[in-house]
Amino acid sequence: MASSCYNYIMSSHSFYFSFIGFIFGIALASYFSFTFYFGLFCFILSLGFFFYFLILKKEEKLREEIFHIKGHRLSKKIFLLILFLLFVGLGILRYQISSPVYNPELENQIGKKVTLLGVILVEPDEKDTSQRIIIDLKQLKDVYGNVKGISGGRLIATLSRFPQFSYGDEISITGKLEKPKNFETDTGREFDYINYLKKEGIGYQISFGTAKLVSKNNGNFIQTNLFALKNLFLEKSASILPEPQSSLLGGLIVGAKKSLPQNVQDEFKKAGIIHIVVLSGFNISIIAVSVMYLFSFFPRFLGLTFGAISIVLFGIMTGGTATVVRACIMALLVILSQSTGRMYNVSRALFVAGFLMLFQNPKILAYDPSFQLSFLATFGIIFFFPIMQKYFNFLPEKYGLRNVIGLTISSQIFLLPLLLYMTGNLSIVALPVNILILPIIPLAMLVGFVAVIFAFFGQIIALPFAFLSNLILSYILFIPHLAVSLPYSTFQIKNMSIILLIIWYGIYGVLIARYFVNINKNIKVRP
Repeated sequence: MASSCYNYIMSSHSFYFSFIGFIFGIALASYFSFTFYFGLFCFILSLGFFFYFLILKKEEKLREEIFHIKGHRLSKKIFLLILFLLFVGLGILRYQISSPVYNPELENQIGKKVTLLGVILVEPDEKDTSQRIIIDLKQLKDVYGNVKGISGGRLIATLSRFPQFSYGDEISITGKLEKPKNFETDTGREFDYINYLKKEGIGYQISFGTAKLVSKNNGNFIQTNLFALKNLFLEKSASILPEPQSSLLGGLIVGAKKSLPQNVQDEFKKAGIIHIVVLSGFNISIIAVSVMYLFSFFPRFLGLTFGAISIVLFGIMTGGTATVVRACIMALLVILSQSTGRMYNVSRALFVAGFLMLFQNPKILAYDPSFQLSFLATFGIIFFFPIMQKYFNFLPEKYGLRNVIGLTISSQIFLLPLLLYMTGNLSIVALPVNILILPIIPLAMLVGFVAVIFAFFGQIIALPFAFLSNLILSYILFIPHLAVSLPYSTFQIKNMSIILLIIWYGIYGVLIARYFVNINKNIKVRP
C-alpha cells in the first residue's frame, strides 16, 4: 500500500494538478481580497483531507466501504481533487505572506517634499533624456533636514540623464513623495501601474527630483563585478559599432538597459519583434547552448558544473528579469538531467520553472507581462506547435527552416489573444517580420560577440567582424522599419474583453487536450 500511495503522489497527473492548483490559488488571491487566515484555513483543511485520504488508501477494505467501488479510478480522481485544493490553499497562503510594499513612516509623508537616503538596487534604466532608478530606502528626512528614522521600503525615481548613477550607489534624493498611479495607454486601456510596481516591492515614487551621490560600491560583490564586466562589453561594442546597432547588440547578448531610440522601439513594437531586444527566452537558449558547447571539451562533471555556474552568473548579469530566470532555470534542468542520467522532460521543466518563480514572487503571475508572455510562448511551443506542425510540411527542412518558421508562427498565434488584450495592437506584419529576422539572430549574436572580443585586442583586428556585424544588425533594423511603413501594417483593437480572452484560451486548451488524448490512445492501442 505504501508503494501505491507513493505512485499516486509521484504520478504526472499529481504533478500537473499541483501546479495548476498553485496557480489558481495565486490568481484568486491576486484578484480577490482574501485574508491570511482564509488562506491558512484552506491550506490546513486540504492538508487534513490529504492525510485522511492516504490513511483510507492504506485501509483497502475501509476505502471500498466508503466509495462502494472496487479498483482505484474513483479514488484517484478524489486524490487529485484534494491535491488540487491543497495547492490552491498553498497559493493563497503564499500570496498573502508575500512582502508588503508600504511603510507607515512614508505613508505620513505622501504629497510632501522629503529627502531620502538609499541604495540603488538594479541597474538604472537609461532613456534619451532621463534615467529611472529603483532605491532600497534607508533613511528619511523632512524638508528641514531632520532625520525621521529608518524608513525601509522601495522607491522608483525618475531623474535627469545626468549625473549618471550605477548599481550599488548610495544616493540622497530630494523631491515630492507620491504613490504610483495607473494610467491610460495609447489604445485607451488602463495600465495597472500600481500593481506592476508592487510585484517588485515598490510602493512609492519621486518624479524628477534632485539626487547626489553619497557613496559607491554598496551592492552585492558578485553583481557589482558582473555589471562592470557587462558595461565593459558595452563600451567595446560602442567603440566598434555605430548607434543604434551597438545598443541593439547589447540588448541581444547581455540584455542591456541602454535604450534604442524611441522611434526604433516603436517600430519594433509595431512589427512584433520587441522581444529580441529585451533578451527573450530565444536569445537565452542560444547562449545556453553556446555555453554548454564551450565546456563540452572538459570532463563531463567539470563541464556540467562550469556550464551551470556560467548560466547562473549570466542570469544575474543580465538583471534577472522573468524571461531570463525562466529560461535559465530550464537550462539548468537540462544540465541536471544530463548529470543524473534522467530524460529531460521539457513540459515538466517549464512547470518547475514557473512554480519556483511564483513561489519566490507570487505577484508576477498577474502583474508581470514579461512572465506571462515568456511562460505562454514556451507553453505554446511545447503544446501548441505539435498541433500546427502538420501544416508546415511543405516547407524545406534545410537549415532548420521548417522548425524555425513553424515555431515562430505557432508561438505568435498562441500569444495573439494575450497581446491583443495587453496592447490592443494587431500587427499584420508580425509573422513575416519574425520569420525574416529570427533565423539570423544566432548569427548576429555570434558575429557581434566575436567582434567585441577582438576589440579588446585592438580595433584594427576587430574591423572585419565589426563590418559584418554592422551589416547584419542593420538588416535587423531595416526589416521592421520597412514593414511598419507599409499601409495597414497595424490595427488597433480597443478594450478587448477579458471574457473573450478566457474563451479564446479555452478553445486552445480544448484543442491541446484533444490532441494529446488522441496521442495517448494511439500509444495504448499500438501492439
